[in-house]
Amino acid sequence: MDDHFLKDKQGLYLLLFLNLFGTLCISVHYSVPEEKKNGFVVANILQDLQLKKGELSTRRACLIFDNTKEYFHLDIQNGDLLINDKIDREALCGQKEPCLILSQIVLENPLKFHSIEIQVEDVNDNAPNFTKNTFTMQISEHVPVNTRIQMESAQDADLGKNGIQNYTLTKNSHFTVEVQTDEHEKRNVDLILQKPLDREKMPHLQLTLMAIDGGVPQKTGTVQINIDVLDINDNSPQFSQSEYKVRIKENLSKGTLLIKVEARDPDFGSNAQILYSFHRVPERINNLFQLNERTGEITVRGQIDYERESSHSINIKAMDGGG
Repeated sequence: MDDHFLKDKQGLYLLLFLNLFGTLCISVHYSVPEEKKNGFVVANILQDLQLKKGELSTRRACLIFDNTKEYFHLDIQNGDLLINDKIDREALCGQKEPCLILSQIVLENPLKFHSIEIQVEDVNDNAPNFTKNTFTMQISEHVPVNTRIQMESAQDADLGKNGIQNYTLTKNSHFTVEVQTDEHEKRNVDLILQKPLDREKMPHLQLTLMAIDGGVPQKTGTVQINIDVLDINDNSPQFSQSEYKVRIKENLSKGTLLIKVEARDPDFGSNAQILYSFHRVPERINNLFQLNERTGEITVRGQIDYERESSHSINIKAMDGGG
């Protein structure tokens, strides 16, 4: 075995020996808000560790971190524990609470270890945010009052009071917002229908949902909610007038336009598509006149003879496509 290996081995034994006989004397706990700048003084450790001024220097004090970036450094001249680099609590610990940075101060002559536990406190440096700027949904106009519509909750990287505390909804006559907290302390938000929807009166609604945190000052996040109200066949076609009168001459040629009837339906899509038909008319009317089921135009089909019949009364039905 060569001398170099023997020296290394003896050095290893010496290190183990020192660690075994070193004493863990005092454990101290400090807290510091996140985002403090380089040079911010967290604490002065002299009094907490019961040390005299200059003792850190003479005993060659060393600050050691446990598997963590060196966020702090120790001024061995005056005992100040200072921030070395700005700390982002969310990047360091995520949603874990408490967020702790563990370190030790090692002193020589005699060898002692002092445990330093630093808790990084959350500050309100994040605003609530939604995954999208706009949500679009379709709701049928026949949905009953008190129907609950679950919305996607906002997210906030901050914790506790700095996290989301409440939601508000722009004032409107149809919806309110309700927030419920589940067993995991997550706030779930629902829209609740307070007033029946009517597509014919209001086919679209635009609302703004706001998430509010509890920080000082408060931060907010918003999402726009666009609601398309889907039609149901809740309206019947209505003719523009209850009775149509027209004077015609006899012996008009086949296909001559006599009159056009018109009905309207305030519903939408197929529910507003109207078909016209003769309603309970005798066969002779069908032989004399033709009704276009889509346009409502009545034209001459057969030979009109005044001497045979001087007037004709026809019932016409309008039906929408709602089924």
